[in-house]
Amino acid sequence: VNILGCGRRNAISEETRKQWPGNSIPNFKKSKEAVEQLEELTNRLAPTFSFAEVRFGRKAVRQHILDTLNERRRRVRQGYDFTKEVGTGNCPRGMMRICNINSAINL
Repeated sequence: VNILGCGRRNAISEETRKQWPGNSIPNFKKSKEAVEQLEELTNRLAPTFSFAEVRFGRKAVRQHILDTLNERRRRVRQGYDFTKEVGTGNCPRGMMRICNINSAINL
């Protein structure tokens, strides 16, 4: 089980969704403003969510932000509407089983 699964990585995903809510996901190749927002978010989250012991540093935080946005972009292309998202606690949709396993381990 991934130690970072529902802990740090999920918190990074949550902050990413707060920064860019809904279906409007920035394209970093076309917008300097979006790149600046990405760097700002990365710099804000890295001190809190970095975990040097497993090499989860600033670059990994930035990559997880990008992975979260890319997955959301893929799902929007498939027709998912994030403006009507149903809350599932701290676990993203489709990840409930993994999050429940991690929660049970942390008890």
